[in-house]
Amino acid sequence: MNFRTTLQIPKRQCMSYADRYLLMGSCFAENMGKHFERLGFSALQNPFGIIYNPASIAQGLEQLLEHKAVRLEDLFEHNGLWHSWLFHGSYSHVDAQEALSSMNRSIDEGSKQLLECNHLILTMGSSWVYSYHGTVVANCHKVPQRSFQERRLEISEIVSCYKALFARLFQLNPKLQITLSVSPVRYLGQGILAAQTNKAVLLLACEELSTTFEQVHYFPAYEIILDDLRDYRFYTDDMIHPSAQAVAYVWQEFSESCFTKESLKLMPQVEKLKRSLEHRPLHGEHADYIKFRTDLEKKIHTLKEKYPYICL
Repeated sequence: MNFRTTLQIPKRQCMSYADRYLLMGSCFAENMGKHFERLGFSALQNPFGIIYNPASIAQGLEQLLEHKAVRLEDLFEHNGLWHSWLFHGSYSHVDAQEALSSMNRSIDEGSKQLLECNHLILTMGSSWVYSYHGTVVANCHKVPQRSFQERRLEISEIVSCYKALFARLFQLNPKLQITLSVSPVRYLGQGILAAQTNKAVLLLACEELSTTFEQVHYFPAYEIILDDLRDYRFYTDDMIHPSAQAVAYVWQEFSESCFTKESLKLMPQVEKLKRSLEHRPLHGEHADYIKFRTDLEKKIHTLKEKYPYICL
């Protein structure tokens, strides 16, 4: 008997180590981004930090496209820190100039990656948005909830915004392929029904965008967790976030669907070298460790000669 719903995920196998990647979106995008970095891909994740709603992801992409710097007047002070409505709290700082410098360095890096990357991977987390004086914010930075207007985006709003944005992206970067996904992180603050309709808006928007553009694809991360695994054992203790085991399973499915056969063969080699690089000896001056490091550097040099684009 079969006690699982096994998804049939189309095999595109178009991603490789020779490509460059930009990942943006929810904390699930960050979890996937860590796998890209750990395995030596040229990947940049979340230049604005974690962003949950598609309106703010689009705003971030537009800022990167225009290479638009953050100005001092764009920041605001709250609870002793200087913040931006578009950046995650990890960019906030007690000194406004320090916050500004950190944000603009990230915009510089993100703009360059966006225009040069082969693959843009976007993970939408929630269709609910919070507006401050009419502007949707990516992060509320612990400003009291009464200061914001809350609403759910319409499918048509998301689709209209991204159709225009994607058209610009493809014009400036014709080689670009875009992968959309919906985060499997559950949002239960407004109840089960609202949590379902929240994700439904995102799923329908992704469906329309992926059928409109030949270069836009959908990867079913949400469906893998909710329908394939379908068990609270694959969530963390809060019963909202997927566990590390669940994220690893989604990564495995993603890898088999999206990466070339050559890249799949390279991954174990790169991971083994990465683990060796992370090794911290008890006695670094010992002859055995010196030999270990010399042999490791030779292996890395040999691999980099053949695959110079692997990040080690």
